Amino acid sequence: MFTRFYILASFSFISFFDNCEIHFIHQKLLGDDNANKHFGAIRNKNLYTPLTIQLKYLNGGQYNVNHSQEQLYSPPGKSGRIKVTFMNLIISISDSEHDRLHHPPPPHYQLSTATRATNPNYAFILVTFPIPKEYYLNYAAETSQAILVFVNLSNPKEVVLPCIVCTSESLIPVISIPSLSDLATLWETTNTKNLQGGVMLNLLRSKTPGQICGFSLGQFNVTDNTVDCTLKLLSESYNFTLFPTTLLAMDQIDGKKVIIGKMDFRFVFNEELLAQIESEQLLIYDVELEVIDFVIVTQFPHAENSICGVFTPFEVDIWLSIMISCVGISLILQFQGKGLPNNFSAMRSVQDFIMVHSILLGQAIADEIIRKVKNKQVSRPLLAVWFFVCYILMENLYQGSIYSDLTVMYPPQVPKTARELVASNMTIITTTPMLTHSITLKGPEITSLLKTSIIPEVQKKNFGESYNNFINKLNSKMEYIHGGNGLMSMIKNMSNSLIIGSNETSKWITTKGTFAIMDMVQYLELYVDSLHIFGKRLVIQNNPDAAFRFCVVAYGRRNFISPEIQAFLRRLAETGILVRFSFLEKSNYKMQFIKQLGAETYSRFVAKLSSNFKMVTTYHESGIQFYDEQALGALSYVLALCSVIVSIATVIFVWELVSGYAKVRKKY
Repeated sequence: MFTRFYILASFSFISFFDNCEIHFIHQKLLGDDNANKHFGAIRNKNLYTPLTIQLKYLNGGQYNVNHSQEQLYSPPGKSGRIKVTFMNLIISISDSEHDRLHHPPPPHYQLSTATRATNPNYAFILVTFPIPKEYYLNYAAETSQAILVFVNLSNPKEVVLPCIVCTSESLIPVISIPSLSDLATLWETTNTKNLQGGVMLNLLRSKTPGQICGFSLGQFNVTDNTVDCTLKLLSESYNFTLFPTTLLAMDQIDGKKVIIGKMDFRFVFNEELLAQIESEQLLIYDVELEVIDFVIVTQFPHAENSICGVFTPFEVDIWLSIMISCVGISLILQFQGKGLPNNFSAMRSVQDFIMVHSILLGQAIADEIIRKVKNKQVSRPLLAVWFFVCYILMENLYQGSIYSDLTVMYPPQVPKTARELVASNMTIITTTPMLTHSITLKGPEITSLLKTSIIPEVQKKNFGESYNNFINKLNSKMEYIHGGNGLMSMIKNMSNSLIIGSNETSKWITTKGTFAIMDMVQYLELYVDSLHIFGKRLVIQNNPDAAFRFCVVAYGRRNFISPEIQAFLRRLAETGILVRFSFLEKSNYKMQFIKQLGAETYSRFVAKLSSNFKMVTTYHESGIQFYDEQALGALSYVLALCSVIVSIATVIFVWELVSGYAKVRKKY
């Protein structure tokens, strides 16, 4: 199962480690004090090389390890030297007292433990040849990033560099390897350039048939997405096969293929995943910051569609001020009026109040009122107050308020922050899905990302009583709706103010009033664009600083191929390929969603998408017609009132004319 490379390096092999940091791990039987002679030879030839000696005593029957370290030299700070680990393997322990054989941990476990503890660049393993495959079993899947080299205990000049991904055994001699860098080049050529169809485990994804993953919308398939396209490029570059762990069974994997590792993308970085990464010493390839935002969906505001806009344009405080001013002026006239007695008269004050109020609302300065005041010390301040009230307050504020109420549409007052949203008592709808493994269903299950992962994770932190109450209220007001293929129906119901169903509580949610949608940004953009196209509901964005943020990570097992994968992902990010894939994924998803609205709407949306939404935005035609009709409502009331008044005045005028004519005829 491996390819052997023989290195014929007699004395020069021991002198490879002048600029290295050597770590000896000597596994011994309990009571055996004989140091390995090969370790001693390497120490003697590298006297000025920093090294650490670690002795592990294996007890019979169990893997009990007692650490006894001899730190001969400890370089200060972080060392930039190449780390090299030497160790021997204990295959079996014979107990002569009870005449039975005890088995230590498997060789690959001993190797994994040693490399995880020292994290070397090179691991030289001293064993007796020939080498069984159990010695390096699972090294490709989950051991370390170290270059693995086997040294023959019987003949130290015989060194084997295994091909751990090869499916056939062959022996290829190499005349000489002059340095460790040449050994690394040979390892890279043998093991990392071509993984020979090895199995890369992935939790949720496998290779999708028909993937194109081009760099334009025309070459980006409907089912393509950023993660799948990234895995496709990786698998093609390094020749490995993706296999989902949800379907993992020994009989489903080709026995001839080697498991070369495991990697997953876009997992929520919570405490559970962090504990798994620390315990298994996994490698984080990438960290992304995702945003959860919310929008408010409400009815469009409209102008005052009643006669109330003419008679009640003021707020309560302004009306009270005007009323108090009229009452005050009327009382002054009772005691300061020229030709009037200086006593209070209720009937006269009512008449004056009606006259003052009518003149004030009639927007005339009414000099006769000022002239009635006989005291100039009173009339002059009264004139100033009257001038201010009549000309400034009534002329500008009254007319302006009536005009505003009849023409201006004020936006509704809606929450701008998450705390205001929770305090508003409006329903919060969320649709962002999360794929988890269900124990009851024994398979993948789609649940709410916010209610299943994000909010419970925040609740565990226990940031304080006030914040905990806020999170609990937010969770209680949130309704999860898994749209799936029914997302368009949900958006249409929202646009038409119809009810929609909740997946979590199995209840119906009304959308006639004002409600909120809280989701990841890519979903929110889709809903906002769709509601704008329908044109029947007003969508208000919140304050950008009020958004929630969380991390998603790409991670994998730390093994010999992980440095190559990490470098490959870094190149994809630096060249802008990942950003391009993300843009194409979002655009393609929007296009397929908007396509359900009809060919005409779809063509207009594609044109806007091609121009990066820099085209002139126009309102929906039906919405313009609907609100134009409402804007004429208040005017019709005013015209009707004027018509009634003119009609009454005409009737009175005709009656007076007729009665006067009748009196003249009777007189003569």
